[in-house]
Amino acid sequence: MAESEEIIEKPKVLTLLKSSIGTLTTHGVILVPFVFIAFIQLLVLEILYFIPRWPLNQFFGPVIRKLWSETFMHYPINFSLLPKLFQYAQVPIFILFSSFLIGVSIRIIYMLNNEEEVRVGAVIKGLLPTYIYILCAALLSYGLMYLFFKGYGLVYARALEIRSVSGPFFWLKNTIVHGAPYFSLLLSIIGTTLFAYVIPLLVIEKRKLFSALIENFKLVFTSPFKTFFLVFFPSIIYALILLLRNEIPFEGRVPELRAISIVISIFVTLIIDAVVYTALTTYFLIRRGN
Repeated sequence: MAESEEIIEKPKVLTLLKSSIGTLTTHGVILVPFVFIAFIQLLVLEILYFIPRWPLNQFFGPVIRKLWSETFMHYPINFSLLPKLFQYAQVPIFILFSSFLIGVSIRIIYMLNNEEEVRVGAVIKGLLPTYIYILCAALLSYGLMYLFFKGYGLVYARALEIRSVSGPFFWLKNTIVHGAPYFSLLLSIIGTTLFAYVIPLLVIEKRKLFSALIENFKLVFTSPFKTFFLVFFPSIIYALILLLRNEIPFEGRVPELRAISIVISIFVTLIIDAVVYTALTTYFLIRRGN
């Protein structure tokens, strides 16, 4: 009871995150939509893994050969292309499936908060009329991220042109080039922060898309740092995956480690997203007086 009062009266970031982990531990049903997301990602990864083999090579082979080369259709070079293909696949997965399933999880949190009976199938069915709004919000979120990454791509290309071998410009080049995965992670965190409350507004308050976007930006900009750090602290765990990818000799004797690292990243992302969206939803409910 004392912890609940502390969360309501003084919702500190770490308190909210701790409460969210406790909520997930107590109410495993919140994780079900995230497990669905992980299942979809693993299914897509399996399809991509078997691209060089029949019958998938009949469909994907010509595309791979045209965009890259015949070499990427053969072991072990095919594993060097696998992370890139999986990254491309993340866009339709997020827009078509993940965003909606995140909405399902948020709705479940709201129902648990109101002590309502939760049946995942019924929640999914009840949110289907909201799917188009969530889809549009996901498209807008992806559009913003695309602009972020496009801008960073220009900075990256400019950094490659730096010829200095010492001094501040050399340091700047190394930071931009070698820190690219971590800057990309930071941009993703910022993008998530900017759209943090859109889905809660759509699935909890049943707002229309335009109304949800306007109210979301009001909520974000009246509490920007707390919203940012609710996303930031859990997400920096993903930096360990980035370090793992940099340290493991993928081009050595076990190229399959690329696929293994992707599987690990899927489960790490599941945990991160569950904590982030549970914390954001909890904070949203507190701010709305629930």
